[in-house]
Amino acid sequence: MYLRLFRAALSSITLLICLGALGACGGPTMFTVDDKSSWEELCPRESSNPNGLMVERDCNYRITTLTAEAACSTGDNVGCFLASVLYEDEDSPIRDHERAVEIGEWACEKGDPAACQAFAYVLFQGDIYEKGRAYNLMRQTCLDGMGLSCYSIGEWYADEPETAKEKRLAAGFFKRSCDLGYAPGCREFAEVYDEGFGIARNKKRARQLYTKACEMGERQSCLAVDRDPPHNKEDMWIEELGMTSEDYLAIYETACKKGFKHACTLAGLRIEIGDIRGRYITLNYDRAANFYREGCKRGALPACWGLAILVREGAGTIDANTKEAVRLAKKSCDGGYELGCKQYRDYRYRLWDEPEAAEWAAKCDSGDGEACYLAGRAYNYDVNFTRDGSRALGLLEKGCELDYFPACEVAGKYYAEGWGTRSNAAEAAKYYTKACEGGTGYACYALAMAYANGEGVEENVEFALSNAELACERDEGEACVFAGLRHEAGLGVDRDYEKARSYYDDGCSWRIVGACTRYGILMKDGKGGEENDEYARDLLARSCANDHGLACFELAKMYESGEGDGDLAEGEDPANEASPIEAADHFEMGCLAGHAEACAELARLHEVGKGVKKDAGKAKMLRQKACMEGHEASCPAEDGEESADASR
Repeated sequence: MYLRLFRAALSSITLLICLGALGACGGPTMFTVDDKSSWEELCPRESSNPNGLMVERDCNYRITTLTAEAACSTGDNVGCFLASVLYEDEDSPIRDHERAVEIGEWACEKGDPAACQAFAYVLFQGDIYEKGRAYNLMRQTCLDGMGLSCYSIGEWYADEPETAKEKRLAAGFFKRSCDLGYAPGCREFAEVYDEGFGIARNKKRARQLYTKACEMGERQSCLAVDRDPPHNKEDMWIEELGMTSEDYLAIYETACKKGFKHACTLAGLRIEIGDIRGRYITLNYDRAANFYREGCKRGALPACWGLAILVREGAGTIDANTKEAVRLAKKSCDGGYELGCKQYRDYRYRLWDEPEAAEWAAKCDSGDGEACYLAGRAYNYDVNFTRDGSRALGLLEKGCELDYFPACEVAGKYYAEGWGTRSNAAEAAKYYTKACEGGTGYACYALAMAYANGEGVEENVEFALSNAELACERDEGEACVFAGLRHEAGLGVDRDYEKARSYYDDGCSWRIVGACTRYGILMKDGKGGEENDEYARDLLARSCANDHGLACFELAKMYESGEGDGDLAEGEDPANEASPIEAADHFEMGCLAGHAEACAELARLHEVGKGVKKDAGKAKMLRQKACMEGHEASCPAEDGEESADASR
C-alpha cells in the first residue's frame, strides 16, 4: 500500500512545495546558518563557475538550502519546509535525511497544513514506518483543506485500483481536491466522468469540470474543451510548485535581512538576469541592486562587485554614478575578490580630470607601464575632458613597450577599431599577439578570430583554435564557444564531443547563452559524456529564458518527444514524460526569438491541435513567419502552391 502511495507522491515531487496562507511560527533557535564562509568556500572554483556569480547546480543547491534554513530561523514556515525538502533532494550535495525530518517535523508541529504536506513528502523517502506517518499526514492535511493532499491521495487510490471501492475513493478525493480549488484535482475529477472511472460516464459533466479546471489555469484541461492554454511566462516553472516568483524571492529576502549575506548575492543575480531556477522572470535591475546593496553592506564581496556594475551603467532607474561604482569595486577588491579588482582597474581612470590624467602620463614617461595603460584609457574616455585618441594610443603603445600587457591588448583594439588612428588589422594582430603571449585573455580570442578569418594575418584554422582555447582558459567566455564549435564540428581538428562539451561548460559559466545551449544539446544527446535530460533541460531553459531561439526550439523538441502523457512507471526519469503544452509554449518562445524552424513546428501543432487549439489560420500565419525567417520548406512553391512540407 505504502509503495503505491510513494509512487504517486514521487510523480508529483515538485508539487509538494505548496503554499497556503502561512503565518509566522515563532523563531526557532535550533536552525542556524554559519555565514562566516566566503562565496568561494561555498562555491569553490573546481565545482562551480569561475566568475563567482553564475552558479551551477551544486552551488545553487547549497546556497538555496542554506537560504531557506536562514529564513526558517526567523520563524518563516515557507523557509522551513523548503529547507526540509531541499535537504531531502537526492541531487543535493548536502543531502541530509535526518536534518530534513528534523526541520520538517518542527514546522509541521506548528500546525501549518502546508508544512505538514511537505513533511509528508520527506517522510516518504524514509523507512516503512516513516511512510506510514506520511500517509496519515497526507490524509490529515486533506481534511485540513489542502487540495494537493486530497489530489495525492486520489492518485494513490487511482493507481492500479484493485476494487471498485478504491475507484470510488479516488473519485471522492479528486472531487474534494477540486472543491478546495486545486485545478489538477478538477482535471482528474473530469477524467473520472470522461472515462467512467468508478462511476457512470457523463461527458457533459466532464466538460463542465474540464472548463472549470481550464478557467483555474490548468493548461491540459483547456485542450479538452478546445481552448488555448493560458500563458503565464512569469511563473511558468512555479505553476507546478504552487509558488510564485515573489514567494520564492521572499525567502531570499527574509534570509538576506536575517544576515545570510550569500542569499542577498544570489537573489540579486537571479533578478538581474531574469532567471529563477531556469525560468524567466521580469528583469528588475532596481530590485537586484537592493539585494546587492544589502549583501555588500553585510560583507558579501560579489554583491559589491555586482552592484558596482549596475551603478556604473545606471541600470534601471539607478542614477549612473562612476564615483560610487569605483568605491564599490575597490571595496570588493580590497576584500580579495579577484573580479572586483579587475573592475576597479577598469573603472578608476574614469574619474580623472585632465590634470590628473597628465600626472599619470608623466608617470608613464618615467617607465610605469600600468600608468601608461590608465592614462591611455583616460585620454580616450571623453567625459571629464576632451578625448585625444592619438595621445591615448601613444600612451598605450608605450605601456606595451614596457611589457604591461593589458596596454598591448587595448592598443590592439584601437588599431582594430580605428580609434586614434586608421584601422589596421595587421598592427592590431601584432599587439594582440604580444598581449596574448603576456597572459591576457581577450587578445587571444581576438587573435583566434583574426586567424580564422585571415584578417591582418594569414588564415590558419589550427592556430585560431589554439588561441581560442588559450583565451577560454583565461575566462574569455566567447572564446570557449569558438573552441567548442570547432571541436564539435571538427574544424581544424578531429571531431571531439568531449572537448566541445568541456568548452561549452566553461563558456556557459560565464553567462554566454550560446554556450549553455550547445552544452545542453550535447548533454541531451549523450555526446561527449553522460546523457542527462534533466540537466540538459535546465541549461536549455536558461538560454531560452534569455531569448536564444535555438534553445527554445531544442527544449520544445524534448518536451514533445517524451515517452508518453500518462504516469511514468516507477524508476523512470520524469524528464522523459511528454508535455505537448510545454512543447507548444517553447516553440512559440523560439519563434518569437526569431528561430524559423520553431515557427514552422508551432504551425504544425496548430494544424493538428496538439498542445494548442487547432487553428488553420494561425498555422498559416506562422508558416509565413517561418518563411520570412528563412525556413524554405515553409515558403510557397514557385507555382503558388504551398510546399509539401508546409502542408503536412
